Amino acid sequence: MDHAISIRTLEAVTAQDAAALARLLAQLSATATFEVDRIHEIINHDATDLLVARSGGQIVGMATFVTFPLPSGLRGHVEDIVVDDELSGTGLPDSSSKR
Repeated sequence: MDHAISIRTLEAVTAQDAAALARLLAQLSATATFEVDRIHEIINHDATDLLVARSGGQIVGMATFVTFPLPSGLRGHVEDIVVDDELSGTGLPDSSSKR
């Protein structure tokens, strides 16, 4: 099944989104535990954005964008990048890193 991939900032968490994020977190880290309250903290925090990749309406990847002020200006970096194992070999990791 070939679906276009869209990458957007997650604004709210549905039960279906939470299940997908929990599955992705387990693929990212064997020691991390999923807590939906932590996801709410991330999406409500001024310095973080939770970016999600969707295919066919389903979350298939995520990354956390963190911003911080420096004397030279606002900077940011990306943490916790994960793409669903089922999409391995589809090019999503390559295309998402170019955005």
